Amino acid sequence: MSNAAHTWGGRAVAFKDFTVKDLDAVRTAFGVDNARGMWTVLSLSAFYSDDGERVFTDADVVQASPARMARVLTDMALEAMKVNGMDAAADGEAPLA
Repeated sequence: MSNAAHTWGGRAVAFKDFTVKDLDAVRTAFGVDNARGMWTVLSLSAFYSDDGERVFTDADVVQASPARMARVLTDMALEAMKVNGMDAAADGEAPLA
């Protein structure tokens, strides 16, 4: 789990490992496009630090966020990718090859 200083809605966010089963959904999402893959990783990995509740229920919820939050969401998705061993993907290389 990451203790990076990320917040959403004024609440601290932590990033957890997702499961191998979740990895199938991530691969499928990256097959659609890289943005969908990033948002899927974020939705599976981001939890509120105070109660463990998932920050985003799915990638659609992330994509429904205000456009002005795109940079914050991208930073959070990159952190989620790193926590889940996807450092190469976070650095712009092909994810989950």
